[in-house]
Amino acid sequence: MNKMKIVFFLMLGVCLFLMSSCSDQEDEPTPTPDEEVPVIPDEELPGEASNVIHVAKAGTLSGLVDAQMQDTATCLTITGTMNEYDFLFLREIKNLKRLDLSGLSNTTMPNSTFKQMPLEALVLPSGLTAIPNEMCRDCKKLKEVFPLPEHLVTIGEHAFYDCRNLTGELKLPEDVTHLGNHAFGCCQELTGDLVVPAKVVSLGDYGCTFAGCDKINKVYFKPTVPPASGNDPLPNTNYLGVPVGSKEAYRKKWPNILVIEEVDFDKLDDTEEDLPGEELPGEASNVIHVAKAGTLSGLVDAQMQDTATCLTITGTMNEYDFLFLREIKNLKRLDLSGLSNTTMPNSTFKQMPLEALVLPSGLTAIPNEMCRDCKKLKEVFPLPEHLVTIGEHAFYDCRNLTGELKLPEDVTHLGNHAFGCCQELTGDLVVPAKVVSLGDYGCTFAGCDKINKVYFKPTVPPASGYDPLPNTNYLGVPVGCKKIYQKKWPNILVIEEVDFEKLGL
Repeated sequence: MNKMKIVFFLMLGVCLFLMSSCSDQEDEPTPTPDEEVPVIPDEELPGEASNVIHVAKAGTLSGLVDAQMQDTATCLTITGTMNEYDFLFLREIKNLKRLDLSGLSNTTMPNSTFKQMPLEALVLPSGLTAIPNEMCRDCKKLKEVFPLPEHLVTIGEHAFYDCRNLTGELKLPEDVTHLGNHAFGCCQELTGDLVVPAKVVSLGDYGCTFAGCDKINKVYFKPTVPPASGNDPLPNTNYLGVPVGSKEAYRKKWPNILVIEEVDFDKLDDTEEDLPGEELPGEASNVIHVAKAGTLSGLVDAQMQDTATCLTITGTMNEYDFLFLREIKNLKRLDLSGLSNTTMPNSTFKQMPLEALVLPSGLTAIPNEMCRDCKKLKEVFPLPEHLVTIGEHAFYDCRNLTGELKLPEDVTHLGNHAFGCCQELTGDLVVPAKVVSLGDYGCTFAGCDKINKVYFKPTVPPASGYDPLPNTNYLGVPVGCKKIYQKKWPNILVIEEVDFEKLGL
């Protein structure tokens, strides 16, 4: 009896200790839902799965990244707050190509933050006020970083020096006052017109701010007094537009410019055209964390509902949340890669005007009619890695959907007309070995006439109704399976046995 009492009190003591430890832990804050941030996909990046990490306490990032992520992650989204040790740790993620820091609360970052890193796409913290010296110096693979944060004030020396593949138009935020020496030096792929905001007072003590940006067309300076600068800070241009009454001051400052013209900037701004659809990757995005399914509507204010074009959602959603997305009237880009959902309701985005969609990274089933008749949809690839089924009419008549259709290896079932009339899909189509069904009446790829060759990995032709294939004259099949596929589809001109390992398929 005494022994039982001793055991009882020992267990009680352990429980009380554990409860005390748990109560001492701070509650993790959730990311703020309404931070506006640029979203920047590269041609292949929009569909890549991203790892979403919330750094509740600065300095703890290394403890949130496991060894596998450190070795394999190519896309990373970080929210919360980071310090110099966290930024330094990013260099340990060896294959990092896309980094989205839009949800960080940081207003500053350390010098040389990403210097010489192999990044291809970068989204800066939405509240950043200062780009540090040499932040992206010699990031020769960097292609996308625009638009810059709205409230940016300073851009440091050599911030983007020799980012020779950085593309797009350089639109400087209106609050910028200082641009450092060689801030955009040798960014030779920047295009369009350059407008220097009215508040800019300095272009660096020795200048060369835009030296080597030779694809920039016209240059406009809004300051009524030419900013202080050393050596010639301008790109190789023959035209400079300046405020009314400022021509003489600018002519004295830069006498070698062929044409200096006084411009009414108010009238010029009124005539500017809206950005085309191709500029979607650079539009501002709102980041929302849905901690409890069914609460999305309470996290979206009226302004966001009316104006948001790009949205990133993490957490978990239910059918009411997905239905509410239709109330966001101008939504064009939707990134759900950070959602924990493995399934979604039927007709999730049917007939919505989406142009780019990133599906939850853990999604196992694409529902029936998920994107049916989404005629503006251009980007959705790659599909989630562990996808098993793709429902009927999932992408039917997504006539502007582009890229190569690479089906994940775990897929077993493709529904009727799953990709029917997706007429802009290109490249070769490889049907994975686990696929057993192409729908009871078929037409899975009917109308995908730009697809070149088709390969089927299953040793037994999948069950299907009416012809499920695109208009093709070639079918590659496993060794020993030619006759059974010829019997299944006798109208295909060439059916060839293929060693898929040697082909790398």
